[in-house]
Amino acid sequence: MATTLKQVAARAMRTRKTTQVGVLVRNRPGYSRHTHPLAFETILGINEGLQSVGYVLSIIGVGDVIEASESRVFQEHILDGMVVIDAMPDVVVDEINQRMP
Repeated sequence: MATTLKQVAARAMRTRKTTQVGVLVRNRPGYSRHTHPLAFETILGINEGLQSVGYVLSIIGVGDVIEASESRVFQEHILDGMVVIDAMPDVVVDEINQRMP
């Protein structure tokens, strides 16, 4: 039997967990012109590991962190955690630490 969206929402409210983990990727000019060539493979591996324990992977761009006041990810506390693949500027790390202690 497939789980409905309402069941997922009800479970998230009851457990206070969304079973979603974000993977932060660079997507803004000035932070990096190129993404590490193994980033795609890394994301696939993270996704496989998360799925095996019942979590869903969400791709989060640096822009969502910088503009956190406008991002649903942070406004609605959608994520239970975040994985950062590459080194990030201090401003990004500070914002993540404030939004996701």
